[in-house]
Amino acid sequence: MTLALYSDANEWLDGTKIQFLNAFDAAPEATSVDNIVRAYLKDTFPDNVDLWDANPGTGQEATPAIIREIASLLMAAYRYEKVYSLDLTAGPTYASVLEARAMALIEGIKAGTITLIDTTYDAPHFDQGNFYPNDMTIVTDDMDSEHLHLDVGDPLRFFTMDRVF
Repeated sequence: MTLALYSDANEWLDGTKIQFLNAFDAAPEATSVDNIVRAYLKDTFPDNVDLWDANPGTGQEATPAIIREIASLLMAAYRYEKVYSLDLTAGPTYASVLEARAMALIEGIKAGTITLIDTTYDAPHFDQGNFYPNDMTIVTDDMDSEHLHLDVGDPLRFFTMDRVF
């Protein structure tokens, strides 16, 4: 289950000098990239990130286009860095540029300035029941209402540690 195919990453590489030959050849970079991208976006898309796949099967979703782009950028960056790491000694490299671009896209997604244009997900719905205390919380008989200086049935509008934890 990968977020991008080796052919996607090859789009960022010069095929005459460096490329992924097949999925097996790309496996180390693809595995690393999948772990990183999924970890970064788990809190943003908690119900979906584990279902994304570049070749979706049963129970999976197609990787959104921008996520696939991010994964292919990182795969190409990691391959480029691996191949040319000994030859390049100073300054930003093409691999650094690709990685920076991918990470900027991830940060944009997390910040909400970049959206998934080919996939929509429902935002989580929060109501009063998700928070304590809320407008429905009232003082009950089992509370120390005299200590709280409240009458039974009054709204309980402050946080009390023993009532939650």
